[in-house]
Amino acid sequence: MIIRKTAVFVSGRGSNFEALADYAQKNDVSYQIKLVITDNPEAPALAKAEKRNLPAVIFSPTNYSGKKEYEEAIFEKLQEEKIEVIALAGFMRIVGKTLLTAFPNRILNIHPSLLPSFKGLNAQKQAYDYGVKYTGCSVHLVDASMDTGPVLEQEVVAVSDSCSLEELKDSILVREHMLYPFVLDKFCRDEYRLEDRKINRIKLSEKAKPYYENFCALHYSDNYEEFLKKFKISKREKVAVSACGLGIPCRYDGLSKSCPEVLEQVQGKRVLPICPEVMAGLFIPRKKMEFIKGDGCRVWFHPDGLRNCDGKNMNKAMIRGVQKLLAALNMAKVEKILLKSKSPSCSLSKVYKNGVLVSGKGVAGCKLEQEGFKLEEFKG
Repeated sequence: MIIRKTAVFVSGRGSNFEALADYAQKNDVSYQIKLVITDNPEAPALAKAEKRNLPAVIFSPTNYSGKKEYEEAIFEKLQEEKIEVIALAGFMRIVGKTLLTAFPNRILNIHPSLLPSFKGLNAQKQAYDYGVKYTGCSVHLVDASMDTGPVLEQEVVAVSDSCSLEELKDSILVREHMLYPFVLDKFCRDEYRLEDRKINRIKLSEKAKPYYENFCALHYSDNYEEFLKKFKISKREKVAVSACGLGIPCRYDGLSKSCPEVLEQVQGKRVLPICPEVMAGLFIPRKKMEFIKGDGCRVWFHPDGLRNCDGKNMNKAMIRGVQKLLAALNMAKVEKILLKSKSPSCSLSKVYKNGVLVSGKGVAGCKLEQEGFKLEEFKG
């Protein structure tokens, strides 16, 4: 349901762009390539984009007075297309402050070495000339320097004594084409957590694992309607549950904190894990939200009331997420919904307003109650 709109930046042949596009065409992925950006009007990648009916835009640096103006023009186009994630695929420019600020930890790059070794241009030749026995490729987050961002995943390629430089380049490229789509898909499913420089894949408890597949099928799949059709025909009691209570790490801080009483209560039932914030397209982790006026009921008829800790108005996003959730719950024919307390989305009794816990309902809690669902609340 939540498919991240992605822009791919290229400068040359675009083989990694091609790998990303082909993988998305053949698989149920959580990213959608909406736009191709290039700095090179002669880039062969342009023909590949045209072949796939993907819009491509040329931003030639010579047409702009400096990097700031150049990136501001690109950003304007990205905003127009509502881009959420940027994937660099052979883009031969260092990303500047404008885009890094607009997409914090949302820009990925693939590099043909095992970073932090052999940064910059001709990484394969650097490794070959150095005489390493193993090299490979890395997918990393982009920061202000060249190839220095936190590493998401790596693939290792052995360098045999008889291997030529061209053979090594080919071997690494094959691994790049396998690795990049896999990582981008997992990234858009919010499966990575960044702590300082270290990135880890999410860790699920054994009790949470049985529910995570359903969570992804509902929230990150383009085929969610098929999933819900199968879900509703189950003869077992169908229960929707705030996903964090099952130990699924969808909280604002990205942590996993299951509720034992919830896990016990859903034993033997058909469980639909739900998260209105993820339905709204918000990333995990995300900025914490609280009400500044009223509660979740007020959000539905007033343009302001819910904001994140940066002061951003979250009303429209959460209404959009709850509307999607409501449609899914009706399609799934759930018989009961267990909602987390003290949540700006799910709570039925108490929410945070201006830093104080007060009586009130969350945005989803209010709407679901109005729609007549059978609701229960658990302490989160």
